[in-house]
Amino acid sequence: MSDLRPLHITTTLSGIKVNKVLINGGAAISLLPERMLMKVGKHPDDLVPTNITVTDFSGASTPAKGLVTLTVKVGSSEQNTVFLVVPSKVSYNALLGRDWIHSVGAVPSTMHQSVLLWTKDGKLEVIKVDSNLYVEQLHVDFRMYNPKLKTLNVDKTLNSYNCE
Repeated sequence: MSDLRPLHITTTLSGIKVNKVLINGGAAISLLPERMLMKVGKHPDDLVPTNITVTDFSGASTPAKGLVTLTVKVGSSEQNTVFLVVPSKVSYNALLGRDWIHSVGAVPSTMHQSVLLWTKDGKLEVIKVDSNLYVEQLHVDFRMYNPKLKTLNVDKTLNSYNCE
C-alpha cells in the first residue's frame, strides 16, 4: 500500500543536501530536529528564542529550542522557511509542514508518492519520493526445504513504524 507511506524526499537546506525530509500536510509548521542544526550550517546561537511547545502523539509536550530560517530548495523551487528546532528523536531529518506546502503551492500526494510543484514558467514539476527507504529485498531460499525449488526474490514493504 504505497498510499500509506509517508512522503520522504531529498532536498537542499541552506545549500546542504539532506535526505529523509518528511512532507506532512498535517503539521502546521516546519520542524528541524536539534541534531540537524549544525549539519545544515547553523549554530545554537543562530536560534531565535520562542516559547512554543510541541506536543507529540503520546501527548507529551516539549519546549522548542528556538526558531531558525533555512533556504529550502525542492526541485526548482527555492523558499526561505522558518523551522521550529525541537530536541526530539524522530525518524526524519526535517519536516516540511503546511507553512512550506502553501508558500510554494506544492501538492503532496501519498497516493502517487510524489510532490507536484509548478515552475516559474508555469510548467508542472514532479518530485518523486525516496522510495528506497521502504523497500528491502528479501531473498527466500526454499531449497533448504526442497532442493528442487528455485530461490524466490520477494519485495518486502516496510511501514514507517519499523523503518529508520
